[in-house]
Formats: sequence, structure tokens, C-alpha cells
Amino acid sequence: MTSTSHAFDTSLAKKYGVHEAIIIHHFQHWIKINIRSDKRKNSDKHYKDGHHWTYQTAESISDHFEYLSLKQVRRIVDKLEDLDVIIKGNYNDNKYDQTKWYAFNDEELFLQVSNNEGDADVPHREMPKRADRRSEKGRPIPDTKPDTNTKDTYVSFPELDKQVQKSNDKIKFNRDKKEFENMSEEFLDSLKKIAPSVNINTELERIKDWLLTHPNGKRKKAFERFIKQWIKKAEDTIQYNKIKINKKRGNLEWELSQKKKLNQYNTEHLEAGTKMQKLEELKCLELTTKNY
Repeated sequence: MTSTSHAFDTSLAKKYGVHEAIIIHHFQHWIKINIRSDKRKNSDKHYKDGHHWTYQTAESISDHFEYLSLKQVRRIVDKLEDLDVIIKGNYNDNKYDQTKWYAFNDEELFLQVSNNEGDADVPHREMPKRADRRSEKGRPIPDTKPDTNTKDTYVSFPELDKQVQKSNDKIKFNRDKKEFENMSEEFLDSLKKIAPSVNINTELERIKDWLLTHPNGKRKKAFERFIKQWIKKAEDTIQYNKIKINKKRGNLEWELSQKKKLNQYNTEHLEAGTKMQKLEELKCLELTTKNY
């Protein structure tokens, strides 16, 4: 059975969203359990490439939260990855096993707890003798009593605020306002540098029209990269058309030059024929004069 109450950091909920904060807490819970398990067993089973990990399928994560669909869980996890909160990996022994591994990109920020709190967010309880995959999948997030205190569950870190601010500065598209948000002048200048022949404002309007007419299409997560690729493609199209036009222009100039040569040849040939005809007429006239 799933828990009837779930905990999350209110400061993270304010910055990332409530559902995102719940999933962050879920990963914090399981990673801390794995850290304690590895420490007790003197093992590095869950420590790979400088990070502590937990492995779960999207289905098993969704099983913990009756109010979140599988599609919502996948969207939330993808969002946290886009914001550089979590990273994904695959350290399964079986190469055909595609179960995802999750870790925090900055463990110092998301796994650190103040001295007076200790491990309050992760209850101490007996672990099974074998911390196998089934135990990690099957154990729900622990029940917690409703917190009437308005203070955040965890401490607030200035470094985390900076990281969140950086992620919040990413370019977004507001479908209601039909406008891009957080698009700086520096970014527009970079577009002009990679595509000097493109009318940036015109192409941005085309991108907006495309996004509005494709609401059910592929979800664009990295708008900065998407816009740059679009603008670069527009620049390539302009350059290709220029080459094509120059080629046609060159062919036309060649055809005109050939016609000019042909006309010149015909003119010269006609003039030569006219001269020969006059000479023949003069010879005939001279012969006629001698006979008389």
C-alpha cells in the first residue's frame, strides 16, 4: 500500500513545483537508505562515478503516488533532469535491463542535512538482509505526520538558490501569452552572429506559430537549442538559395554571351556575303562593258 501522507521541502516546492518537490524527496529518501546500507556493508553497490544512486522504473515510482499518473511521473522526472537536479544512468549487470538509475547532480545541495536535524527526513529502521532490487522497488516512501510548522523541512542553501535561479532563467514558451520568456538580448545577439542573413524577429514569429499549431507534438524541453537549430537551418536555406540563384545567373550570363557571339558571327558572315555579292556584280559589269 502507498503512504497516506507524503513530505516535501516547501522551498523546493516553491521553486520547482509541489509534485517535483515530492519526487525530489522520494529520491532523497531512497538514496540515503542506500548510502546507509552501503556503509553498513562496507560496499559501493550504489556508488558509481562519484554519485550515490537509486534504481527504479517509472512504474515503480508511480506506484508510490496514487495521485500521479505514470505519464505525470515521467514528465516530472524529465523536468528535473532538464533542470540539472537529477541525472540518469544505467549500471545494470544485464545489458538488456533498462531500469533507470537516478542520482542528484549536486549531492552536497540535495543530500546535506543540518546538524540539528540529523536524518530526520529518513526514519531509521531495519533494512532487509539483502538490499536487492525488489526491496528498493517495493518499499513505499515512509509515512510522516502532517507538519504544522511553516518552516521548511530542510535547510536552505545559497548555492541551491543560485542553481535554481540559473534554471529559472532558461527560455520558456508561454502558450497563453504566445510569447517567449527569459529571452535575453545576449541570446538574440548570438542568433544574429550565427545567422547574419536571417531576419530574427520573422523567424521567431514562425517558431511561435509552429509551437502553437503543434500542441500535441514532441515536447520541446531545451528551447535555446531548438531556436538556435531553427535559425541555423534558416541561414543554411538562405545561403543555399543564394548559390542556386548565382548558378542560374551564371548560366543565364553564359547563354547571353553565346547568343551575343552567335549574333556577331551572323552579322560578320552577312557582311562578308554582302561584300562578295558586290564584287561579283562589279565583275559582271566590267565584262559587259568590254563586250560593247
